[in-house]
Order: sequence, then C-alpha cells, then structure tokens
Amino acid sequence: GVYAANKFTCDNCTIVGNTSNGRGGGAYVTGDGELYNCLIANNRQQGTDACGAGGVCGYLAGSVAGYSYCKIVNCTVTGNDGDNSPGGVNVLDAQNCIIYGNANSNGKNRKFRSVDYCCLDECGMVDGHVPGEHNTDKDPKFVGKGEFPYAIRMHSPCKDTALELPWMSDAADPRSTALDGHARILGKGPDMGCYEHLPLGLLFMVR
Repeated sequence: GVYAANKFTCDNCTIVGNTSNGRGGGAYVTGDGELYNCLIANNRQQGTDACGAGGVCGYLAGSVAGYSYCKIVNCTVTGNDGDNSPGGVNVLDAQNCIIYGNANSNGKNRKFRSVDYCCLDECGMVDGHVPGEHNTDKDPKFVGKGEFPYAIRMHSPCKDTALELPWMSDAADPRSTALDGHARILGKGPDMGCYEHLPLGLLFMVR
C-alpha cells in the first residue's frame, strides 16, 4: 500500500484493500515516517513473516533501542488481517487513533513505543486497562454503512476525546482537515480516528 520513510509524511489518505508478503499490508513506516488522518482498512499481510502487521508496521532493529521513529496520528486502522503477524499495528507510536477490529492468530497489536488517546481492542492489557494515557478499549461505534462506514456515531467513546494538537486549528496546515473534508475540530474537542463527527443540524459554510 504505502511505504513511508526518510521523514515522509502521508496526510489524509485512504489505504484500503492491499496485500503484502511482509512488513505491513497497508503501510510500512520507518525512517521518521508519519501518517496523519489516514484510513487503513481491509489490508492483509500474508505469509509467515511475524515481524510485520496487517495494517501498519514500523521498523525494529533488534530491540526497543533500535526503533526507527514512526508515528500514526488521527488514523483509523480496522478490518486488517496479519496472518502470522499482528492484525492491526506493530512497532510504532500512536496518538488519537482508532485501532479496532483487526484480527489474526498472532495477536491484534504489538510493541507500541507509545500509545496515547487511542481506542484499541487489544494492547497488552494490564489489569483490564490499556497502557498509556487516555486510551479506551470500548467499541468505537462505527457508522457501518454509507459513504463513510468507519466514521463514528454520536455516542462513540472516540468523540471529542482526542488530544488537541496545534496544527488542528491552523487552516494552512493540510492536517487540519479530517479525511471526510470537515475541520479537524467540530465539537468540544477533536475526535479519535481519521474522521470528525458531524453534529446534527445544518452546516453552513461562509466564504
């Protein structure tokens, strides 16, 4: 799907329906690569490589100290299959993401260096809690149909619960627009995942 390396930034992209034989069915991110506002869904890594991931894979050189910096922010990673590797993500930093509904026989996620303000159905649970700050393991409540099936519903635990970052209110920054074209902050705060929930009622755009 995507190979992001050498400080490459991937913004507002849809990465869907790809297959690889190793190191990330949807995306392989290394060398200071970053993904923002991306949907990574229904990708697959097939084969026996246990070091990759069905969704997004970072790079690990032997130990945690050998991590090549790689980060996903406000991304939705769902419906991916890792075969012999994790279904969701492996070896990276995650912030404001929904990483939910990925599957395989070798775990759903593995080796986060940091994971904060995320919704995850499995992340090395400790005493029933997801490690990191302000994470949840509750169902994100995807819409499940229409043009944006992975958008979240009104009562989603991911609504207004992401960390507000400086670029979100900077109209000149392409990351300030969610994948559905709406402003990154529409409610009391930004949402987790690649979409921003559109409040009920009419939306008027004044130019």
